[in-house]
Parts: sequence; C-alpha cells; structure tokens
Amino acid sequence: MPNMLVHNESDRTVQAHLHRLSRIVQQGGEDESAKAARAELPGFISAVNACLERHSPDSNGNCVSCTKGPWWRRRRVPCRMLIAIHAAMFEIDTAQHRHSLAETGR
Repeated sequence: MPNMLVHNESDRTVQAHLHRLSRIVQQGGEDESAKAARAELPGFISAVNACLERHSPDSNGNCVSCTKGPWWRRRRVPCRMLIAIHAAMFEIDTAQHRHSLAETGR
C-alpha cells in the first residue's frame, strides 16, 4: 500500500505540472511559452529517452521491459510503450477497431 501512496502523490505532482505547462502554452504569450519550452524541454527529452532506453530490444528482438513471464507472452519491439510514444509525438490515432464496419456503426 505505501507504494501506491507514493505513486498517487507522484502522479498528482506530474499531472499538475503538465496541466500548468499546457495552460502556459495555450494561454500564455510567446515570451512566456518560449521560456517554458527552454526550461522544460530538456526534461521531457530526457524522460522520453529514458522510456526509449528501457523499452529497447534485446538480442532476440523482444522489449527488455515488457519481456516478463513465459516466452509466449513476450512482446516484440515495437512494444505498446514505443507505439504510444510515437503516436503521442506525431499525433497519430491509435484507436483499433475490431472490424472494418465498426467505424461506420453498422
């Protein structure tokens, strides 16, 4: 339970920080946005690089972080984390539909 408390507090802190930055970018002036970008962008780059490093392939092409459990459950690279990072960075819709008719609602 203590780990969950630490996670919840950390998550709240990160979410509040991201909300503040988002507000600055959306509502702030150019100078304020540029200052925020210069101050925060190196941290975001480090965070993304850390995720990319943790989710790199091993010698068999499996994600080193997602490769837990039996061999048949191992994730090939790109794993879900790499796909999510790529989609977020390049604003790609990753919604998957089970059938081609699901989009039309038939």
